[in-house]
Formats: sequence, structure tokens, C-alpha cells
Amino acid sequence: MKIRNALLRKTKIINIIFILTLFFPSNTYSYLLQGVFLVGLILSSPEVNHNRFSTHFKLLKMSFILWISISFIYNVVVQTTFYKDSLIKISYISMLILFFPISGNFKIYSNTLIICLSIIVISQIAYILNIPFVVNLINIFYPDDIYSLKSEYLLSNSSNGFLNMRYGGLFRNPNHCGRIVSLLYAIYLIDIKKSKILMNACVLVLFLFSILLTGSRTAFLVVTLLTVFFVHKNIFVRYKGVYFPFFILTLLFALYFGDFRIESRIFDFSELSGGDKHSSLTIKLNFLLDYIDNTLLRQPLDLIFGTFNVDNGENFVLDGNSRIKNFDSEIGYLIFSIGFVGLSLLLWFYRTVYRTTQRNTHMLMILLVWSISSAVLTNMKFSFLFMLVLSLYYQRKNKSKEELYEGRNKIV
Repeated sequence: MKIRNALLRKTKIINIIFILTLFFPSNTYSYLLQGVFLVGLILSSPEVNHNRFSTHFKLLKMSFILWISISFIYNVVVQTTFYKDSLIKISYISMLILFFPISGNFKIYSNTLIICLSIIVISQIAYILNIPFVVNLINIFYPDDIYSLKSEYLLSNSSNGFLNMRYGGLFRNPNHCGRIVSLLYAIYLIDIKKSKILMNACVLVLFLFSILLTGSRTAFLVVTLLTVFFVHKNIFVRYKGVYFPFFILTLLFALYFGDFRIESRIFDFSELSGGDKHSSLTIKLNFLLDYIDNTLLRQPLDLIFGTFNVDNGENFVLDGNSRIKNFDSEIGYLIFSIGFVGLSLLLWFYRTVYRTTQRNTHMLMILLVWSISSAVLTNMKFSFLFMLVLSLYYQRKNKSKEELYEGRNKIV
């Protein structure tokens, strides 16, 4: 009974940490609190130490930390300008990798997910219906920044229709909102209670509604892939698994060659065909290629070792009319900060996690699609949430193996 109560208490603490991290504004104090949470989780989870430094991760983690040290020394030698924010972010990412999994085998309650989703949707609707009380609260606790849509702009254009505007709600940034909602959606699908059909239907509709409000094509694509994976795992695989690859090929073919120019931006995937030179994806790719070309001429070793800066330092602009002044993609940020070698080591880490987890956990890896158009690890808030959830399900897989092993011993 004492063990059970202790587990319940720790599970509640995990859920509280999850909620606080999700809803705290993105500022210095919030990041300090996340650091406290991270250190607290690591120190309070000694039972997972054998997984942190198992044979699967030992060489990888040693290589990653060694490379971070080499990258730092290189930039000291070439006298790179260091920035406090970037140093903190790289140190933070290193801790997440080195001490993964950062928590034991606990669960994010479905009620926690529903509460979080409901708050997000209410904050999004507040701009559509012009609810002053909610909007004012958002303005107080979540002030504007240069990467977000202003409240005045959202309110003045709300009459255009909810599918023609992008609502990030309390996060302001619609892409970040879509990223958070897609994470909540993945967790909900993994632990979905199949007996509660009506409740599940209502919650899933609410998830889709929130994603549509963000106007984020990446969020819509990620949620679609999560849904396809879930349907395959729970339906197709029980009958004829050959339907799944056929379905995926059909979907990709339709996205690539189709012309989905519906009025709403979220359904416009025509840029995947490469026809639109001004599309978001094309601009990000060209910006990255422009940086690589400039660096090859200026300091080619930077591409190998990185500059130890994540989103600070010199920017390479395509032209005066470019919509972006930085990479706006985690792939670019990682190459810029820790070089191609560092990026390769992180891909090795993701591959190791994927190969050593169960099928449910594979759904979470779909969220890495965000690395193409946005960020996962290089976003302080999302990196903690993603690695925490990934740790929980990674530990669930190892817990299942331990229980199976113990059961066999008892039989013997």
C-alpha cells in the first residue's frame, strides 16, 4: 500500500510539472523553473540510472558530450562570440540527452490532457468571439513578442472567419500552439480508453478544432500522421497490414502532386510539389543553403564544429525581401550551433530510442516532423515536455520487460 501511494504521489507530481511547464510564459523565470524541475526529476529517479547508461546509450552519450566539448574548444580557439542564451540552451539540451530518461514509469492522466486542451481552445476562441476578460488575461500573463501575432491584429481580423486566421491562443505563436496540441494528441492516442467511445469522439473533435484554429500545416500533417499510425496499429494490423503502406503511398502521392488550394491556409500543401518559390518550406530551405554556401567561403570548419550559438550571432539573409531573418528550422539551428557532426549524433540518439522502445512510443517520434519547419530540442519549453513524455513511455517499455522477466522467474 505504501509503495502504491508513493507511486500515485509521484504521478501527481509529474502531472503538475507537466501542466506548469506547459502554461508558464516563455521567459527567464520559467526557464529557471524548468531547470529546477529537470534537476529534481533526475535526482529523484535513481531507479532509472541503469537505463540512462545502458549499453544502448553509453557510447552515444559519451560521444555527444565529447563532441559538445570539442565544439566549445574549437569556438574558443577561433574566438567566436558567445551568447548567454545559446550557452544555456546548449547546456540544457546536453543535460536532456545525457540524463535521458529523465523520469521513471509514470502516466500523464487523460484528465490532465483534457484540461490543458480545453484551456488552449478557450484562449483561441477568445480572439474569435472577442472576449475581453480572457484576452486581457492573456495580455497580462503572456505578453507579445516579435515572433507572435498581436492581440489587436487577431481581434481586428477575427471577422474573416476562423479558418482564415491563425490563432495561437495564450501561446500567441500559432505554430507553437499547434506543436503543443499535437503533443497532447499523441499522448491521448497512446493511452486512449477504448471503452469510452463518446468521450473519445468529443475530445478528438476538440483536438481537430484546435489544430484548425492554428492554421499550421505542420500541425495538421503531424496530427494526420498520428491518426494514420493509430488506425493502422489498432485496425489495419489486425486484418491486412498491406493496406497501411498502400494508404501512406496514396497520401504522399496526393500531397505531392495534388493542388490543395482550398481557401484555408492549413489545407494548402501545394508547396510540396516545389512549384511555389515563395512558400514557407522553400524559403527555409533556401535560407539554410545560403548559410552553407556563405560558410564554405568564409569559415568551412563552422559547418563541422558549429558556432556554439543556437539562434544568436550573424544571420545570412537571402535578400532584402526575405520574410525570415534566421533559420526557422531546427535542422538549421543544430547545424549552426553544433555542426553536422552534432546533428548526426542527435539523429543517432533518436534512432536508438526508436529501436529500443515499443510501438506506442513510436508515435511520439512522429513529432520530430516539427524539426523540419520549426523546433523540438531547440525550443526550451517544448524540449522539456517532449523529453519528459518520451522518458515516461521509454520507461514503460523497460518496466514491461522487467515484469515479464520476473514473471518467468516465478514460473521457474
